Amino acid sequence: SRLLHSPPPARLFFFIHPPAKMASALNMLSPGFKNDLLGCLLGGDIPGCLFTCICPSIVNALGRTKADDRFDQCGICDCICCGNPWQVRQVIRKKNGYAEDRVMDCLASCLCQTCVIYQNAKELGIDNVIHIMTRL
Repeated sequence: SRLLHSPPPARLFFFIHPPAKMASALNMLSPGFKNDLLGCLLGGDIPGCLFTCICPSIVNALGRTKADDRFDQCGICDCICCGNPWQVRQVIRKKNGYAEDRVMDCLASCLCQTCVIYQNAKELGIDNVIHIMTRL
């Protein structure tokens, strides 16, 4: 019974609830974006975060087709041959009038590509990835 009532290990708590300083430092990697780089963890969208971790190419394909204004045409080829998240970020910046910052976008894409894919989807208005997948 002691195991059932013991607090989670500190490492797990740190991963799920990163310190504010760390979160703001990571957000410096995505200047201009409205959604946090760690939005899936900080925003509580655990199902969307897990889906993005397990199937990043599908979420990236959804983001790419939405950025290209052909969201209703997302197919298997988009999932297999999707563009990289850095390219999607450049389209998002241009469409939303965000200042260009290729170096920070590159760093963010290299450090946590899954976080970038999730953030891109949120910026493009893809709020519920799992719900959208059931409609395709």
